[in-house]
Amino acid sequence: MTRKGTKAPYVVKVGGSVLATPLDIGHVIESINDSLGLPAVIVVSAMKGETDRLFSTALGAGITSPDAVDSILAQGEVTTCRILGAALEHRGIDTKVLTPYDGEWPIITDDRFGDATPLLDMTDAALDKVREALDKGTTVVMSGFLGMTGDGRITTLGRGGSDLSAILVGRLLGLRVVLAKDVDGCYPDDPKRAVRNARFSTMSTKDILTLAKNGSPIVQRKALDFIDEGTHVSVTCLDDLRGGTVVETKARTTLDEVPPSGQKELARLRERLRGVDLAMASLLGERFHVAREIYDIKRRYGLSLRVPDQEIKNTENFTEACARLGLPRELGTSLIRTIIDESLRIQRVLQVRERED
Repeated sequence: MTRKGTKAPYVVKVGGSVLATPLDIGHVIESINDSLGLPAVIVVSAMKGETDRLFSTALGAGITSPDAVDSILAQGEVTTCRILGAALEHRGIDTKVLTPYDGEWPIITDDRFGDATPLLDMTDAALDKVREALDKGTTVVMSGFLGMTGDGRITTLGRGGSDLSAILVGRLLGLRVVLAKDVDGCYPDDPKRAVRNARFSTMSTKDILTLAKNGSPIVQRKALDFIDEGTHVSVTCLDDLRGGTVVETKARTTLDEVPPSGQKELARLRERLRGVDLAMASLLGERFHVAREIYDIKRRYGLSLRVPDQEIKNTENFTEACARLGLPRELGTSLIRTIIDESLRIQRVLQVRERED
């Protein structure tokens, strides 16, 4: 494998959601090497579903002691870390593997098992070995989610703690952080249900925390507290490691254009709406603040919007309006659902913008 780059400008966190099969290990290596270059610091989670399996096994065996549970859960990250390290070495990449079982483990935490918090000064000092490895051109593979107390006991950083691991290391090393997930950025609502929506190109930590509180925890909440003004974090997927959403403490939250993953669905939507007057969404009345929403839809999707000759006052009449336009009546129900979903989503976006303004 060709090695790219002469230093390590990135810390890449690889979540369990993109590590579903052994084949994904190779995909991770190729994606990072091709897009960002090696060496790098790669922070890995357990394989998909492994942490839950270990937790269920521990509880089924009657193990409830928090420190014992943390020690058991650690095996998932440790195993993935060692496999990825071996795969890199097999490809001729000089690699240093770090797990809590190694004498040079850097992330030092308090003793709140199950939800430990890193101790910045101690961790910073312990990262010197990582700095030395990077200076030599060595790729460092670290177990995410894990920490260690000052007296050598393994801790975990809470659900989604690999985000915290990567952000912490990036902050202290002064490196850019990429959180590689199974979605290509942050969206106003669930990206898996809204692939045609525009994603956020930038987000403030305040607004991404709001998304988390509203049920879209794309980044671990505690990890957001460790992003300082000098920390550059992006949320994306393996196939777009230089893209996604940039998260910064004081960033202005802005929407991007429709991402590539949504282009086909958007084309289908345009086809369905050809000749349909989207301004008929005014039938939804003041409840959905349609005037502002229609403008936003037009700006983002480039759809033709005209005020109808006859204003429609209620949703029951929408199917009749479709019929008058020569469209199937059943399309009315589908369009209503589309417009309502879009209206509610855009309201949330506008509320975020209003807070920024």
